Amino acid sequence: MEATKDFGKRVRIRLIEMGQTQEWLINRVKEETGDFFDSSYLHRILSGKIAAETSRNGKPGKSQVICEILGLNKEAQ
Repeated sequence: MEATKDFGKRVRIRLIEMGQTQEWLINRVKEETGDFFDSSYLHRILSGKIAAETSRNGKPGKSQVICEILGLNKEAQ
């Protein structure tokens, strides 16, 4: 669980470094995946309440997509 919370911290820090908002990230994830994604979903991922490493239909999981968008290493998850 601690590693997941660290992931949330790293995402928030990276957004600040990039000068972007969580809303920007939400929109990018929606664009990349074509799936439903909102602030509640992002909050649950960043707080470690849900795992988002894998997805249905062989698509990358939301945390992987977030890492790609933000340029974070996959180990950051």
